[in-house]
Amino acid sequence: MHRWRVLLVAGALFAGARVSALDTGATVAIPLKAEALSWTTPIKVATDPDSLDGKYIILSAGRGIGSANVQLPQAGDYYVWARIKTPKSAAHAFDVELGGARYTWSIAAPTVWHWERFTHTDGSGGMTPVVLSVKKPGAYQFKVVPRAGDISFDAFLITNDPYLGPIDHTQR
Repeated sequence: MHRWRVLLVAGALFAGARVSALDTGATVAIPLKAEALSWTTPIKVATDPDSLDGKYIILSAGRGIGSANVQLPQAGDYYVWARIKTPKSAAHAFDVELGGARYTWSIAAPTVWHWERFTHTDGSGGMTPVVLSVKKPGAYQFKVVPRAGDISFDAFLITNDPYLGPIDHTQR
């Protein structure tokens, strides 16, 4: 079994053990490998032993749109995580879209792999966590659109559990 699947399954099991008044159904955790998305232009696939499956993609501003169809089995709020790094510590931005709602995600990412929860950057530079509300179960299109700077993507996680955060296998 691949390292990232073990971590996601373990995280889902741990999160499933949590009981609160906020629980509305089963925990949904949908992992997506970045290189498995459909891209509108050729992308650069690179290798790194610290990436989850040994491969990741490098995107430059304005180059291509990545998309994947995801099946969301229940209505409710969803959160998006990305495992990312950048070639240098500076501001980078990309858009994430789910079900037609698009948000800009600006990051000052470190140059090492890490999981980051999707936040929206408003016009004044303020950042707030993004909650994607899904009115009904079904198929939705997930998109990634690069805007500024080079960003390396390893994987994405879409979950309905606000407490489920991926654990990075490179952090010891």
